[in-house]
Amino acid sequence: MYKATIALATALLVAACSDDNGDNGGARPDTRAPTIATLSDITLAADTPSDVIGIVVQDDTTAADQLRVTLTSSDQSVVADAGLALAQNGAARSLVITPVADMLGETLISLSVSDAAGNTAGAEFTVTLITREVAASTLVDDIAQRAADDEPVFINQVSVTGDVDELTGFDALVD
Repeated sequence: MYKATIALATALLVAACSDDNGDNGGARPDTRAPTIATLSDITLAADTPSDVIGIVVQDDTTAADQLRVTLTSSDQSVVADAGLALAQNGAARSLVITPVADMLGETLISLSVSDAAGNTAGAEFTVTLITREVAASTLVDDIAQRAADDEPVFINQVSVTGDVDELTGFDALVD
């Protein structure tokens, strides 16, 4: 009687810890959630898509390219869910955020990642849309401050639409 009970308990334990092949390989059920690398808040000029944002997700048991990633925006009038373009190339994920046209404001982007066992992790970051004038003014102010502090200033590309003389501080940068 005792041998039959022990054999039945062992069979149930093996079945509970088995994979699709029926062997347990010493494995325990997957109960740990995947991880998401920290994402920083983003400020964008209105009507301007973001640069490509790398997203790093991983899991102990599910291959990275099999993890399910979803994104949602808390304010659809600032960034619609359709404006969150997520691409996947193997384990690498990349995101481009395209804001709603002619909108300013702030929205919270929620990211969720799920593994094959249904474990889920989440992260959030804020996207703030500002006017192009504020963005240009902030850039000019930052460059002027770095120049005043004798810090190196590296500019890869500057594109100005309108009258350059109207940009406060710009004339001090150009001799």
